[in-house]
Amino acid sequence: MAGLLEISKVSVEPLGQELHYRVTDSTTGTVVANVSPVAVGEPPQVSPLKRFGKRVMLGQLAGWPHLRRHVPRITVLVTDASNSPVMFLDRADKITGNPYASQCAVIEPDGRVAGYLTDDHYKSPMPTADVVDAEGMSIVGGRRHLRDQNGTAICDVVIRVAIPPLPGALNYDENVDTTRFVGQDGTVWARRRGQSPLLEISPDTPYPIRRMIVASVIADTITNDHQIVASSSKNPLTPLQAVPDPYPGYADVHSRYMEYQREFIEWYRKAMTG
Repeated sequence: MAGLLEISKVSVEPLGQELHYRVTDSTTGTVVANVSPVAVGEPPQVSPLKRFGKRVMLGQLAGWPHLRRHVPRITVLVTDASNSPVMFLDRADKITGNPYASQCAVIEPDGRVAGYLTDDHYKSPMPTADVVDAEGMSIVGGRRHLRDQNGTAICDVVIRVAIPPLPGALNYDENVDTTRFVGQDGTVWARRRGQSPLLEISPDTPYPIRRMIVASVIADTITNDHQIVASSSKNPLTPLQAVPDPYPGYADVHSRYMEYQREFIEWYRKAMTG
């Protein structure tokens, strides 16, 4: 039986419990991995006065729920079919004022950093008719990357959208790539088609890239379920304190990113309000 880092068609399905998922080889229907939380941060304790102060600071942006919403740090453990650890996925806090999903670190079972799933918050996430590929699809590339342990980009996550004059039906066509994971030499290592959550990975994908792609599929599912929400009324996640830390180096793995996030929030507020 092929393992999690060997399969070519990957799907992630939520289970009944919060932050619990199973990963399936869609070719055979076999469950190849399970995902469960090991640490979930406490929501910030904000007094009414501080909450009012934040709204004043955000100004006209205060009415946007995705800016008001803080999402705590989430760390999950991925285990294989025999319940052996494969990797940790550690999503940094999304601080109030940041509209985008936060960085996720991919951690080996022994605590070594395998890589990062990152977004350039300063670049627009929206496709335009000005940037198209050879097939006329509008694309967003160079914003989201899979990076190795040194922070070097090894894969560009490219979003493809059909906008006029192309027919909108292309965005739902199961034969059309809507997401591509593109290596630094231009090789397409993985793809999603239409609106399917299924990810297809090329059998030739090198192990380091494959591992980060699989991690990205799981992390994206968690993000879509718990971090990118239309309303701040969504039930908060249940805190879960890891005792001791889930892996060595846990305390500092996001320290540089958190500083980056704070700097971006200040820049974004000024850019949006003038």
